[in-house]
Amino acid sequence: MSLVKILSGCSIRYLSRNINFDSLIRLEFSKDASFTLGAEGFLISLVNELGRRKSLSAVNIHLSRYEVERFSVKPDSYLCSAGFINVCVQNVPIYDRYGVEVTNLVVESVSRAVNMDYGVYNAAQSYSLFALDPYYAHPPAFILGDFDPSEEDFRKLLGPEIEGCIVGGGAESRESLDKIVGSMNLYVFLKEIWENTVHHARRSDISLRYIKISRVIYHSVSEINKADLPLALAAYLKGRAEERGSKKYLIIDVVDSGQGVYKSLRDNLPGLSKVEVIREAFRQNSTSKVRRSPVNRGLGLRVAMKCAKSLGGLVVMTTSGVLCVNYDYREDDLLDQVQVFDIKSDVDNLSTSLSLIIPV
Repeated sequence: MSLVKILSGCSIRYLSRNINFDSLIRLEFSKDASFTLGAEGFLISLVNELGRRKSLSAVNIHLSRYEVERFSVKPDSYLCSAGFINVCVQNVPIYDRYGVEVTNLVVESVSRAVNMDYGVYNAAQSYSLFALDPYYAHPPAFILGDFDPSEEDFRKLLGPEIEGCIVGGGAESRESLDKIVGSMNLYVFLKEIWENTVHHARRSDISLRYIKISRVIYHSVSEINKADLPLALAAYLKGRAEERGSKKYLIIDVVDSGQGVYKSLRDNLPGLSKVEVIREAFRQNSTSKVRRSPVNRGLGLRVAMKCAKSLGGLVVMTTSGVLCVNYDYREDDLLDQVQVFDIKSDVDNLSTSLSLIIPV
């Protein structure tokens, strides 16, 4: 059995190096557990696959049973993170720091803290999270049954929350934020990505999809270097720091619990490698959905990348064990399409997590 510790600044690289699907895994969350850019969504993908394989044996938390019983779960605790909520729905035992099982107690405490009673989150039902930093809410506009939210729905619902996440200084910062909040490109991007999660997150056991809005500040290049980020992401942040002095970033994460882009498309693209299949997913008219004339399918990811580029935003996406970025770090240039990098995972059906990173 392998023990994987989720510490402060847990990264995509750390998770890909330490989680081995060929052995039983026990996760241990430290008191200051947190994630670098893109890593929380990647953890959700890994935990989903461990759950499917029955390879997640147990989870340890830093609190004692007494502390969980006596003190309510704080909204800024990792226990309220989407990553830990996903752990809660995997039906694995959770132990306190003394080794006492506290599964039901923790799940009940987390449920109260993040309003998980709003939707059923297992037994073949879809559970949608709309996450605001540092607390969670579940607006009815995202639970519309057979109706998809429009771009205007996203603008009305998310615009004020995005603005509330950014603590702004001078006129330049204010102007940058106004351009982001007022840009329809942002809401087209979110609509396209969200619709993909609706399609791909449907599973017969557990389904989860969420949007999380947050912010991050890097005070120096040395902080970026210490974050153990993928090369393209680190290069993008350094480039913005050197070119514009950017330190603050708006982060929008969209995650689902499906089986990844490769498994969805591989039957339509026989003979191609995993990396080639995923690269094709970003081309126009590439789709796993049923084609019905005159509906033109396969525009979503392509449109989303164009919208991201217009916002000056970096897209970091993990799916099926590969990393996708819309950025050429050698030329310091945002792209309409993506570059695809294999992160050496031998598992082809890891679900998709996507982060849009915009300097403000």
